[in-house]
Amino acid sequence: MQAENHVAYLNSINKIDVHTQVQMDAAFLRELLDQENFKYLNVCVDSMGLEMTLSQREDARDLYQKYPRHYSPRWTNRTIELLKQDFESGAIGVKTWENFGMEILNP
Repeated sequence: MQAENHVAYLNSINKIDVHTQVQMDAAFLRELLDQENFKYLNVCVDSMGLEMTLSQREDARDLYQKYPRHYSPRWTNRTIELLKQDFESGAIGVKTWENFGMEILNP
């Protein structure tokens, strides 16, 4: 297969980056996401205290409201529903591994 065909094939695949930390409204990033056919999950981390975590959550919420096409609502809604079921069944927390979602399906 020619290199041009590989690029066209890669661009045709719907991709989701499951570990992104975006805290700014950047046009160049939105353009890149559209060009490369990417959606992403914006990860908020709790490594610098509550104030920073709340700020990250607010940034993520603002970006989602302004640019929902860059997020994966089907994945999000399904995950939220499953977590609700788990908590209703007695779960008390969630642990997410660093390699969460780092696999290729149907290459």
